[in-house]
Amino acid sequence: MKKFILVLIFFLFSQNVYSNTWTIEEQKDDFAGTTTKYATSNPVKPNAPLDFPYQNLTASYIKVCGDKTRGIIYFTEDPNLIDGELSDNYSTFNVDVKIDGKFDTISIQQDWGSKYLYIQYDNIIKIRNADEFMIQLKHYGGTRHYKFNLSGIPC
Repeated sequence: MKKFILVLIFFLFSQNVYSNTWTIEEQKDDFAGTTTKYATSNPVKPNAPLDFPYQNLTASYIKVCGDKTRGIIYFTEDPNLIDGELSDNYSTFNVDVKIDGKFDTISIQQDWGSKYLYIQYDNIIKIRNADEFMIQLKHYGGTRHYKFNLSGIPC
């Protein structure tokens, strides 16, 4: 019994906020007869809380399984970003990132009012094999960054 308790305590303390468990979701298209799988990371909070009404905002990284051209960041609500270049029904943002400790700038796209940020193809190539991805975004309430553990993506 003592060994069980010691193992349990070790397990609890060895887990940290940065550890990741991926969720696999499946989307079927009955018309096309196809199925798409998505791996979604644990939700992460910004490095500092945003003000009301965005104080509970979290983000998850989504990888489309079998597709090396798409990367998506999902927010629990519209992240209310600023300083983007406006186009028809979407905005493009050049944002600072850190990929496995190396600084870079990438382009992301957001449809107006959407909870999703789409990472542009030429930038996803830089991210898809990384273990750690950090993105800095300019919200209406201030600049914040989000740190994603991409290790162990199951697809």
